[in-house]
Amino acid sequence: DKFLRRFNELMLKSWTADKVLATIDGYHQELLPEIDQHLARWNIQRSKFDSEMNVIIEYAQERPSKMLYYVMTTYEFSEAEMNSYFADSLAVVVPQALDDIVAKIEKRGLSKCLKEWGMDEDEYSRKLEAVRDLAQSSPVSLLKLIYKVYEPNGDAGTTDYEAFEDVLNAAR
Repeated sequence: DKFLRRFNELMLKSWTADKVLATIDGYHQELLPEIDQHLARWNIQRSKFDSEMNVIIEYAQERPSKMLYYVMTTYEFSEAEMNSYFADSLAVVVPQALDDIVAKIEKRGLSKCLKEWGMDEDEYSRKLEAVRDLAQSSPVSLLKLIYKVYEPNGDAGTTDYEAFEDVLNAAR
């Protein structure tokens, strides 16, 4: 019980995406003056370094929801147990994860996704609003769906845009 309560506390303070991203950025800024020389020495393209930094940043953004999902599945918690231990974290993490996924969709091209889903912008807006309501009313249910978007078939670092269509369709 003490471990789980402490875990929730850390999710809200030390392990927020913003804090982790700030730490990563601090190290990144510290290395920037030397990185080009290092990359040249080891014959690594700057684009490769930048790409790997983006992977780290993306993981840091996804990490809070993944951590809650791992706890839920490891301990086989019910929705009531998750809400009992992690209501505060769920209230913050799930909407942030949803915002992160929406930003990825917009970066990829909303119109492209809508075409793939056979959906117009009005329908998308209505469904997205329903999903935002689900984040408030049943964050654990939405957390399960978000995990499928972040790690389709267990593949870390991929975003399954078709799985997000399932998220949109789950909220009625």
